[in-house]
Amino acid sequence: MSSPLLLNFKLSKTQEERALLLAKKNIIVDMHFGGPIIYNNDLITLLKELTSTEKPLHQIINKINQERIKIIISGRLPQYKEWWKTSGVTIGCKTVGIFDKSNRFFTFKKTIEDIGLVLSKIDYLSWLHKITKYEDILNIKKKNEHGFILRLENITQTGLDLKKIDLFYNLGIRIIQLTYNTKNYVGCGCMSKEDSGLTNFGKKFIEYLNKRKILIDVSHCGPKTTIETIRHSKAPVIATHTFCKSLYEHPRGKTDEEIQYLAKKGGVVGILINPLFIAKEKTSIEHFLDHIDFAVRIAGIKHVGVGTDWDCTLPSILTDYFNKQDVSWGKKVKGYRDARDWVNIIRGLIARGYNDNQIKAIIGGNFLRVWKKVVE
Repeated sequence: MSSPLLLNFKLSKTQEERALLLAKKNIIVDMHFGGPIIYNNDLITLLKELTSTEKPLHQIINKINQERIKIIISGRLPQYKEWWKTSGVTIGCKTVGIFDKSNRFFTFKKTIEDIGLVLSKIDYLSWLHKITKYEDILNIKKKNEHGFILRLENITQTGLDLKKIDLFYNLGIRIIQLTYNTKNYVGCGCMSKEDSGLTNFGKKFIEYLNKRKILIDVSHCGPKTTIETIRHSKAPVIATHTFCKSLYEHPRGKTDEEIQYLAKKGGVVGILINPLFIAKEKTSIEHFLDHIDFAVRIAGIKHVGVGTDWDCTLPSILTDYFNKQDVSWGKKVKGYRDARDWVNIIRGLIARGYNDNQIKAIIGGNFLRVWKKVVE
């Protein structure tokens, strides 16, 4: 089924019509969305094979994601387009690069290979486009099609070679997250035992990204690294997928200080809907909306966006395997199964009392403002 599963927000008929119109007319940007995650019979069969060998989780996910792209290109997954159309999302910020050697490390070689695979999918699908400039976004919306903004989730791919940034830029990368969860050449990730902040190389790295007009992402950075990045960058900084630490205590979240400083410098914080990070239990879209409300209250309506970071409708064979590995990826969000239910975000914002202009800002307008300022 490709239709959304509408949560009962007790909206009036007029409000429901507003939601549909907002979804149809506006450019919707999901700041952390790599396209619908769908498992057909071929992928289920592969999952059974991979889980029986007890391969590391990151290897299983990598293999499945790569195989899914090949299946999409072969035309054996028509639901991919159907689900994306249902979502209403115009632009997804897609991470490229796969975990290699461990679940925290991206290599240059594997990232280049993954970019090639993603670009082959974009080339094959006439309705899907790579976005490198604002004009691309406008053209895609006019044609009622969809696009990817390519991003890196770490800088281990570049190492200490700044010239590799040029190569990634030429391949279409327009967003680079400075760290994953641990320390690297630039600074410290959110799970580092001690955040020592930006390194001297990190400052040079930021200056180079500013020069190349690449958006800087601090979603997984530690608090000190986040603050120092915002301070050192001459351009606004974004957090594509995070949440409010004041509402849910976890190192992956952002403190009030980080969110407010990012906003003060003109950036945007994308709130995620990932159930691992927004509530302790019985997670629902209402918890996500609580984080939106809080971020708007402390940062202002012009500095909040959406980066769902949750594209998952997982088959039981995979959730069972995750549970054996003590990984909670089998969690669910009431009101948001996957991207098909994106309209529930708009409906929820209406239920919370946001007006049309405020909703337009949150679902894409704020990100587009920063994009035009930094990338163009």
